[in-house]
Amino acid sequence: MGWASSADPISNVHIDFDTKEEAIQFAEKNEWMYEVDKVQAPSPKQKSYGANFSWNKRTRVPTK
Repeated sequence: MGWASSADPISNVHIDFDTKEEAIQFAEKNEWMYEVDKVQAPSPKQKSYGANFSWNKRTRVPTK
């Protein structure tokens, strides 16, 4: 296949911080542009026990 590259070496950098304020302070100190996103927890989908054994083409999931 080969290597895919970008002109921006920082495009693939991911940094984690404990608090939002630490992240903002780090970005401002390095004069980086930043945007803050709200964390949204995914809502669990309701599923019955019988759905595990259904033989419907839409609900069937291959094991491989």
